Amino acid sequence: MIKVYNGYGTSAIAPRLLIDRFNKHGHTACSVNHQGIKNGISPKDTKILAFGGQSVTQFKEALGQEGLQNIQSYVQNGGHYLGICAGGYFGADHIDFTGQNDDGTLYTKNANGLGFFNGLAQGSITDIAEPFSGKTNSSAVITISTVQDQIKYKTLYWGGPEFIPDQTKQNIRILSHFKAANSRKLIMGVQCPVGDKGGRATLLGYHPEVSQANIKQWILPNEHVAKHSQALYNGIHEAPSNSYPVDSAFTFLLHQLGLKPTNKKPCTIKSARFKDI
Repeated sequence: MIKVYNGYGTSAIAPRLLIDRFNKHGHTACSVNHQGIKNGISPKDTKILAFGGQSVTQFKEALGQEGLQNIQSYVQNGGHYLGICAGGYFGADHIDFTGQNDDGTLYTKNANGLGFFNGLAQGSITDIAEPFSGKTNSSAVITISTVQDQIKYKTLYWGGPEFIPDQTKQNIRILSHFKAANSRKLIMGVQCPVGDKGGRATLLGYHPEVSQANIKQWILPNEHVAKHSQALYNGIHEAPSNSYPVDSAFTFLLHQLGLKPTNKKPCTIKSARFKDI
């Protein structure tokens, strides 16, 4: 069973989209809230515990010390933590986040995470988009390169981190890069061994659960959104649609998690609004 956190700190649509994506690929997934995690989770009944995007601060408030310790114990005992965007920040030792208020002023947050990645999760990444505001002007369609196979694919970025390892502490597996304008390669995906019982953490700074079809569905009918999301709008128009294989980012995620894709039909949630991701 794959359990996706759906509670205080998550966006309205992300957990449902991630659960639906796993299920459509033949892997049983369900939601779990903060109380379910406080009650205890085990590798025996939870193959993967996933946290998606929105707010690490709110995750920590909801879970409390008991919930945080249960997650750490779950992974130490052989579980697999998946963190996407805010969930990626959450899985790191240290978090350095810069966001943007409604009036355009910037704010910073520094915090400690769950400690699975020995290093810094740092964002939002201004080499990609404006500082994170919760609005679509801080999002973009970007090209990610897998490290092992050197395969490139498009995916959604919206405020997530790059991962800067502490080279003295941990042997991590780098999954993916983003090449910034200055040719610097930003680490956008990592996988970390945890404990001595086969525990792992997979952390991503982008949204593989969101397909090109989802993005088109949400922004193309909304010209107001499109005009304020030029990086996003341009990203899905710069090449023919057949250059974006359906679910390619999520298919790579399944391989990285050790899961096989069994169904490649696209996922659509008709009630979704882009700003709710």
